[in-house]
Amino acid sequence: MSSSRRSAPFVVALALVVAIPHVRTIASGPSIYLAGPTDTLAFALPQTAAYRESVRAGELPLWNRTQLYGMGTLGDPQARVFYPPMLLYAALDMPLAHHVYALAHVLLLSLGTFALLRREKCTPAAAFLGAASLGLSWKVFAYLVAGWDTILGSFAWMPLAVLFFLRASREKDLRAAALLGAVLAASALAATPIFAAFFLVASPFLGALAIGPREIARESGARKARRLALALAVSAVLALLLLAPLVLASLDTSARSLRSDVGESYGTELPLAFPGAVRALALPDLSREDFAWERGNGLGLLALPLAFAGALVRRRRPLAVWLLVVFLLLAGGRATPIGRAVALLPVVGKLSYLTRLLWFSSLGLAVLAGVGADALLRAGKKRRATLALGLAVGSAVAIASLVGEGALRGLDSGPNALSPRTVSLLKASAIVALALAPLLAWLGPLARRAAVLALLALVPLELVGLSELTLVRVPFASLREKTPIERALEKEPFTRLAVVTSNTFTDPVVPLYSEGLERVGGCNPLQTRAAAHFLDAIAGEPLAFRPYRELERIARPDLLALGATHVATREPLPGSEPCATSESAIYAPCGDRVEKKAFLQGVKGALPRAYLMPRARSLRGDEHLAAMLAARPFSGETTLLVDGEVPEELRGDSEGPLPVEIVSHETNRVVLRATAPAGGGFVVFLDAFSPDWKATVDGAPGEIRRANHLFRAVRVAKGSHEVIMRVGLPRSFVLPVLGLTLLAFALLKRRAVARGS
Repeated sequence: MSSSRRSAPFVVALALVVAIPHVRTIASGPSIYLAGPTDTLAFALPQTAAYRESVRAGELPLWNRTQLYGMGTLGDPQARVFYPPMLLYAALDMPLAHHVYALAHVLLLSLGTFALLRREKCTPAAAFLGAASLGLSWKVFAYLVAGWDTILGSFAWMPLAVLFFLRASREKDLRAAALLGAVLAASALAATPIFAAFFLVASPFLGALAIGPREIARESGARKARRLALALAVSAVLALLLLAPLVLASLDTSARSLRSDVGESYGTELPLAFPGAVRALALPDLSREDFAWERGNGLGLLALPLAFAGALVRRRRPLAVWLLVVFLLLAGGRATPIGRAVALLPVVGKLSYLTRLLWFSSLGLAVLAGVGADALLRAGKKRRATLALGLAVGSAVAIASLVGEGALRGLDSGPNALSPRTVSLLKASAIVALALAPLLAWLGPLARRAAVLALLALVPLELVGLSELTLVRVPFASLREKTPIERALEKEPFTRLAVVTSNTFTDPVVPLYSEGLERVGGCNPLQTRAAAHFLDAIAGEPLAFRPYRELERIARPDLLALGATHVATREPLPGSEPCATSESAIYAPCGDRVEKKAFLQGVKGALPRAYLMPRARSLRGDEHLAAMLAARPFSGETTLLVDGEVPEELRGDSEGPLPVEIVSHETNRVVLRATAPAGGGFVVFLDAFSPDWKATVDGAPGEIRRANHLFRAVRVAKGSHEVIMRVGLPRSFVLPVLGLTLLAFALLKRRAVARGS
């Protein structure tokens, strides 16, 4: 029987097994995974809603108008604008789109791991076991509950990346290298470049370790090393070509972002001291603490024993060993010399949340567990001692991580909590099972096969049960219930809402998001310096780099009035105009709904979204904020600062803003209609200034100027005018077309060679 025929039943079974939790969620009715701390409310739902609205209207969302007065989506990989699976959100309604998107990537992750294990010459049964342990791992569901299906989507491509990496290092043609480049590009387009970037950084070391220092010294090893170097160069070039618009826009945005003010990398790093790293490999963390989803794996009780066995039974260490070790060290960040060296690399050194690199260690662990299961099926008498030793060492490490204080945190709390007695019983049973695991090596061939067959059923059952302890399903309708505050805001045209909070995850004003609603303090990690400094000025103190924090207090309401029409707070602001009060339902870390009050207040002196100023003052853009802070108060109704030359007849202050009609406000296009007095003036639009935008005035090219530090202004002459602002695709889109052409050429050439042979 051919290899593909023997694999087919296991592939079907794998797809069905890993789909169980997701299908169960879909079948239970419209619900969504939600438990604090989570980005689902503050990030995922508003972003995907904006994407769906834009694509259904027939345009690519090149500008996100719902965060920080608007931001370019090309500069933010998390926007996933050019990632094809995002079309699911346009084709399907929420929450079905969310679950189908997650399921598609879990299948990609699992089937890619299965293919990788088959490449490692494992039996289909062993490949099934390793792939199911990763596809059903606690880590997958922890990221979904945290609202990070984006991270899951990016890593789902990595098993294929490792597979093509292995092929590229062993085959003479460059098809595998081209496919590796395409897979790395897909991973970056899926939300984050961290996995693709770190894989490219680590791949020379992985290749050298896989070939072996002794073999590299020989001619055959040197040929392999040269072939690998060429393959990696081709992969990197092709990936960069496919990602050119995203990479160039991200570099440009990052240069103008608050991230560039940070002296060192931020985010989470893995504590490598015992028992932190061991527990991260062996156990889940159900505590629901902030970043708990980053610090654990949970691939099943016997994952570590089988992995240690898989690492020892083969004479040459599998690549998965080095994958696990190298990325475990990288996840420790600056705690290791290799981490400190990587931090010096341009661009890569700025990538944050290094604990996410534990995903690679999870992959290595899953592959080694599959190799260990394969050894149980095939090991002869000579390999029994080695197999038993690996199982014993892995069991000892797993037991050590279980007996310490804090192991299996969170099992006795939360919505799916188990009783302390049940938790103690589970711990004791796990320790006994691990202690008995080495005996598997001494069973006869038939008994060992029976044991592996039992594991094929028990491991998925264990992990599906763990997923039920992890997942918190919340009725989607409860998230869409409009509060009195939201109903009040619907009556206000072009509302701009400032959210005053210190914690976007547990604050009652967090649910006050709505499609098209401006949030002065949004949560985009690529926030611009200009917007961040503007928010600092409103708060009256530096907020530093806290992408998930917003205004904690308002010291300069005069500056707030430039950009916001309303403020949502937990307590009434003195001197503000009350508009509405509501009991906002928020979700605690355990998934319970809690009712808390939120207040909506109007901002005195708020400027309209678009207006015309007959006069302006000329001042360099980087000096605007200092001038605005020096004026107490700064009156946006009379004063307009613009970057660039202002004719002498237009210099000075105005008596007040004149009306401008907003004809249309689409994602990538704004149409304004204004009538200027004698001498003309400046049409001001309160959206973020960006060099990506171009303007026309009555069809002729116009110049967009930076106005009042953050916004846009276009000069017009006397009379009635139509001002159109557009943002379009950059010229760098020629490069992905070239990349796709090269990829097609590599694939077709290989097919032609295969036919010719």
